[in-house]
Amino acid sequence: MGSDGGYGRTNDEWIAWFKSAFEEEPQDLDVLKQRLQRAIRFDTKILDAESRVGRMLDELMRSLEQDHQEWVLHQEGKMVVEVMTKSIKPESLKTAVQKQLQLQRNKALKSDVFRYVNWLRTFAAGHQLYVGLDDEYKPSPAARPVEAPRGGKPDMPRRDSGREDAA
Repeated sequence: MGSDGGYGRTNDEWIAWFKSAFEEEPQDLDVLKQRLQRAIRFDTKILDAESRVGRMLDELMRSLEQDHQEWVLHQEGKMVVEVMTKSIKPESLKTAVQKQLQLQRNKALKSDVFRYVNWLRTFAAGHQLYVGLDDEYKPSPAARPVEAPRGGKPDMPRRDSGREDAA
């Protein structure tokens, strides 16, 4: 048999062939990323923030386990965190999370899916507590500004005698 292993290849060719198995094609990651984007949902119908994050993680894991690709969580953590962040709703929470991820102290969260999920559960609960669930501020119908009457002076309360009150 010799150095070709019986298949007409040299040791260097075998080494190159085995190493190529670890090289990922960019389009493979793009396909995976698109599949994760379709699978991950941040369901705003669930009122509890921790449950919402938990459901998002369940959907992620179900999608990965379906094709035996759990390795993605460890080897492509940055991409998974990015996909999860883009799926966050409401928009106010997504913006707040993106701002937090830009901070130096949260740099490790960008590539570690497990730390990110634990942090997101706490952050989303705090955000919901202090900001609420609505995407944007909506004033109540009763809070409309009062318009002054047109033409002339504003209505002043009158006394029983019919005179205008000076107060």
